[in-house]
Amino acid sequence: MHSHDDASASVDFGQWVKSRRLAELLTQEQLAERAGLSVRTVRNLEAGRSKARLPTRRLVIVALGGSRLIDAAAMHLDSGPPRPAPPDPNR
Repeated sequence: MHSHDDASASVDFGQWVKSRRLAELLTQEQLAERAGLSVRTVRNLEAGRSKARLPTRRLVIVALGGSRLIDAAAMHLDSGPPRPAPPDPNR
């Protein structure tokens, strides 16, 4: 059973995948081929119908631009709220 947060994270990742794919001018078929996944998997990811495991996310991220996107995607997919800055010890 998925929690609301799990479903939301799947949709967020799917939206990110679709926007990156379109920015790269790729079809779902081309992305699937680059990532070594089925077209059905790409469609399900983009639609938020499938919760991608970390290895699948890595394949997709690399296929969408390589390792330069991994850090950006990891930050985007961080499920926690923004963390406040640590207190300034000089105050």
